[in-house]
Amino acid sequence: MAAADMAVWRRQNSDPVVIELELNDGARLKGTLMLSRDKSLREFFNVAAEAYFDFDCRRDGPIVIAKASVRQIRPEDAKKKDDQAKIDALAARQAELEKSDPHKLLGVAPGIDAEELRKAYIAKARAYHPDRFTDSDLPAEVLSYLNAMTRRVNAAYELIGDTIEAAKKSK
Repeated sequence: MAAADMAVWRRQNSDPVVIELELNDGARLKGTLMLSRDKSLREFFNVAAEAYFDFDCRRDGPIVIAKASVRQIRPEDAKKKDDQAKIDALAARQAELEKSDPHKLLGVAPGIDAEELRKAYIAKARAYHPDRFTDSDLPAEVLSYLNAMTRRVNAAYELIGDTIEAAKKSK
């Protein structure tokens, strides 16, 4: 098979994989590697038969790199997928809490008295209050979740408190 035919065959039977490389000299390169569909990233770099590989660097364009000069390989999509899964789980939890029972949100049983309600409210308010996390570098999604939970805890406390007050007045 001629070299041109081999290049065409590789493009047809490979998928682009976005990765970040750390070279032995400490340089970091981000770009795309054409990875054969029948190989994993680990298998590709562990094959000793091919000492070099083509890499389409975002900064420098197409380059050829020696496998021996690569210290670390990090697939860029893996972190994004993991982060997106966490964000989706957090959004699902928020949606679940929006339609939840205020008693369940505060962790109290219906028919609770005012003092027990106050204790449960204080415990939940302390757990979710955003001021508690001001020194930590949390992602915006987490801070949004904490703010939403604080609002829900306050609303649940007011709703149950109003119910308790109404029950006292009717007696």
